[in-house]
Parts: sequence; structure tokens; C-alpha cells
Amino acid sequence: MIVTGYYGLRGVDYAEYLLVDIGVSNWFGAAYLIRILSGFLVGAGLMLIFAASKQRPVVLAALTASSLLLVYQLLQVSVVQLSRCYFCLSEFGNKSAFQGVYLGIFLVLILSLMLWKAPDLRTFRFNRLILGALLVTGLALPFVLNYPPHWAVYGEVDRTDINLPLNLTGLKDSSYASHGVINPGLDSGDHLVCMISLTCSYCTRAAYKLHILKERNPEADITLVMHGDSADFDRFMKRTLISNLPYLFIKGRLFNELSEGSYPKIYLVRNSIAIKEIEYWSLNDDDIPTIQ
Repeated sequence: MIVTGYYGLRGVDYAEYLLVDIGVSNWFGAAYLIRILSGFLVGAGLMLIFAASKQRPVVLAALTASSLLLVYQLLQVSVVQLSRCYFCLSEFGNKSAFQGVYLGIFLVLILSLMLWKAPDLRTFRFNRLILGALLVTGLALPFVLNYPPHWAVYGEVDRTDINLPLNLTGLKDSSYASHGVINPGLDSGDHLVCMISLTCSYCTRAAYKLHILKERNPEADITLVMHGDSADFDRFMKRTLISNLPYLFIKGRLFNELSEGSYPKIYLVRNSIAIKEIEYWSLNDDDIPTIQ
């Protein structure tokens, strides 16, 4: 449980977005809900390790945390159908989504048996204080190791006003592979243009969030400009579900020119001028222009 909660933090933004995707929370609330779940898993695991005789309330807390995790895993497999489980050791053991569910079921069964055999909590005040401290430590850990980015602890900037001319006419090269209807008027009006690399882990997360934004706003004017090896394409698609978005693959030189050598890059573009650069973690429904 401790390892699951800890390594779940490595893909925590994926887990956040999934809560939004299945309609459990909005963007703001999901950042807290998923960290509370992660911390609950860590805290319950710590109590299981250090609690004498595995007392009943301790096992009940661990069973509750594991059951919540299992519900999350089942929703991921059945509703969103991502190819990988992003809160069940996937980042640590490279588990598939279904393997994560099997692990979750096994954990719930073991804890259910432990609950049946566990003794009642002893009334020693010291025990209660220690268990409370362990639970609080677990709950606080995700907010220390991977705090919500909008806290801006180190001065993170969520969006920046810029004035950057973009060579969007270069995207009209008919030799580029594309999917969906690429807006023919990208060089005029307002658009969201996103530079995405197939091998960048942050790009994968950004692309999945853009997929959700497009689902929630069907008229959203979003264009993905992608670059990478075709061998990575299938895995990228399974992890991001971006088939609902228009995208095109371009050559390295133009991609580096548009992205300025770093990605993901998300630009709000007006008349071929990037007027705002938006960090993917802060992107929300209000940032998306609609198709004209």
C-alpha cells in the first residue's frame, strides 16, 4: 500500500485528469482528491506496519483505502479504458491496467480476512496518538513531495503573455501525415496550438488533458502538432485517447522552430501570433477558443 501510494504520485496528474474524465470532480478538486487517496494509502500502510497486533480499526482503515483504490482502478478500466494503470504500481512495476485491478482485488481480500481476525483497538492513549500521527504523516506526504502546481511554491507561472510570430503556413505542407480536420484558417483568428512529442512524458499527460477538454467542449479549436518516431505512436495513442483531436506530424526542424526546443508547448494563437503560453497543468475550459 505504501509503495502504491508513493509511486502513484509519479503519475498523479494522470490520476487527477481521470477523475475529471469520469465526472467525479472538476480540475481544481481532482488535484486534492487524488492526493488525499494517495496519502490515505500511505498512512494506512504505515499503521499496518507499526500497529501492534494489527488492531481492528487499523485494518479497517487499510481496507477502506484499498477499496477506494480498487473502485478507482475499475473505473479506469471500464470507463476510460486507458492501456496502463496510473495508480497501482504501474510507474514502478510496469503493470497493465488489468494487472492493477487484480492486485487491488487481492489486497482487498487479504485485508478482509485480516479484519475478521483482528483484535479490537486497545485503549492505551499512546497507541491512538501514534496511529493518528502515522495517518497524518501519510496524508501530508503527497502535498509535500508533489504539491498541487497551482500552489506555486517555487514561483511557478501558469501562463505568460508573449508576442511570438509562428510559421503556421508551414503546417499546410500536404506531405505531413494528419488525422481529423485541421482548421484551414490556422493563420487567422484565435486557436489553441499545442506542440507534442511522442516520447515526452509531460506531453503524454498534456495530450490526455487536451483529449478531456475536447470531450467537454466539442467546438473547441485545438490542433496538436506532433513529432516523434512512428514506433511510439500506438503506445502514445493508447495512453492519451486523442483520436477525438485533429493532429499532424511534422519534421523536426519546423517542430523545433515552433516549440523553441521545449515541449509540451501550448500556445493561444491569434492571427499567426502566439499571444499566450499556457502550462498544461493550468489549462482549463475557459482557455479554449471555439471553432469559427
